[in-house]
Amino acid sequence: LSQTENEVILEVRRPEAVPGAVFPAAKTEDNRQYLEPNAIIQSDDAAIARLAEELVGSESDAFKAALRLKRWVAENMKFDLGIVFAPATEIIRDRRGTCVGYATLLATLARAAGLPSRIVMGYVYALGMFGGHAWAEIMIGDAWVPLDAAIVSAGVADAARLSLAASSLAGGIGEISLGAAQQVFGQVGVEILGFETGGKAFSVAPGAPPFSITGDL
Repeated sequence: LSQTENEVILEVRRPEAVPGAVFPAAKTEDNRQYLEPNAIIQSDDAAIARLAEELVGSESDAFKAALRLKRWVAENMKFDLGIVFAPATEIIRDRRGTCVGYATLLATLARAAGLPSRIVMGYVYALGMFGGHAWAEIMIGDAWVPLDAAIVSAGVADAARLSLAASSLAGGIGEISLGAAQQVFGQVGVEILGFETGGKAFSVAPGAPPFSITGDL
């Protein structure tokens, strides 16, 4: 919305997934790296391919198929701060990892099902603050749609996130672990000026405390 030497004001909106998009996606020069396996996204592993086929089943809608994969990862992974980057075969064997592991496994299952995928590094709002995070993006039709198996929402990942770098990991983890994202982490402050939910807009006063949850309120 505006920019000065030291401040940028952004408006971030949750994207919509186009219903009825078909898959598997036809491989082209533009999407090849997001469909093919690599050293981290091991979508050609036989066990991973079988699981992806089982989870997708007879579903023909690309977004609904992606949601099935996200749900499985969310329900079958355990958070482990000691494991950052690992190949998909190791992650699916141990079913443990940080948010990067969740994103890697989801992206791998997506490619095994014929859905182009990539890993995103950035900031997400959780527990009253913005912090470093990773999630997957899956191409539905012609659009990249964020899906987060670690911080779960009912459908597309919420808008309270800032993408700093995205990669197919075809060139290795350095594409996102050594680039602009790492230079930004810890060097910026993020302040919420307002938000919209349920069709209503809300402004946030400077210095307002984060939300709290007590019981069901």
